[in-house]
Amino acid sequence: MERPKVETFTSGDAGWPAAQREATLRKVARRLIPVMCVCYFLAYIDRTNIGIAALTMNDDLGISATAFGLGPGCSSPGTSCSRCRATW
Repeated sequence: MERPKVETFTSGDAGWPAAQREATLRKVARRLIPVMCVCYFLAYIDRTNIGIAALTMNDDLGISATAFGLGPGCSSPGTSCSRCRATW
């Protein structure tokens, strides 16, 4: 019995000419990296603001630090799953 032929592509050989592949990667990087940097910066600001808000909001609402941490912690599993999934 003969095995079926399966085409496989390696990461560096997608059948594109090298010049076209390099131009495509440059274009994607030029458009995608600035957006990713802005998103990272906004996520950092958001985490910082949650920490600063906890300093006064815990006393105002009459909740413990554990109860306050539950709110931001609820988004952590979703974030963790999306990060793991993106790296698979």
